[in-house]
Amino acid sequence: MRQLDLSHVARWAEEIRAMTDDTETFLDTLDGQTDAINVLRRVVLARAEAAAQEQATKDLANTYRERAARLAARQERLSVFLGEILDAIGEAKVALDVATVARTKGQPKVEVVDESEIPTQLTRIKRSPDLVAIKAALKSGEEIPGCRLTAGTPSITVRIK
Repeated sequence: MRQLDLSHVARWAEEIRAMTDDTETFLDTLDGQTDAINVLRRVVLARAEAAAQEQATKDLANTYRERAARLAARQERLSVFLGEILDAIGEAKVALDVATVARTKGQPKVEVVDESEIPTQLTRIKRSPDLVAIKAALKSGEEIPGCRLTAGTPSITVRIK
């Protein structure tokens, strides 16, 4: 995509700006002397296409995530049914030609009844800076140890009519 000599474009832009202060004339003249406007147009369209593909990919990922959840739920229902069949026939294990089905004991699991009663040595606390509050404090002139305001990365705004 990057087939534009920006130093060449910058030289032409400087020369053309020296001749006119009218933006439309400047852009028309620049378009006639370089491919900058055409490349700009193609990059805008490529960016819009990438955004559309990003959204489509996210939508597809959500679709697959939902499908995976439905399949996991189906698998769980089928497992329950297998257990009910084993219970009905009075067997804990049945060897079939396709698989062996066996009822196993459940593994112990923890149930938290009252989280506030758990000793601190058995808890995890995630500590993270409150960036919104820190930014507000720094903007108001307060000094925060370990923090400073820096210039953000310039961004591009593209409006497609």
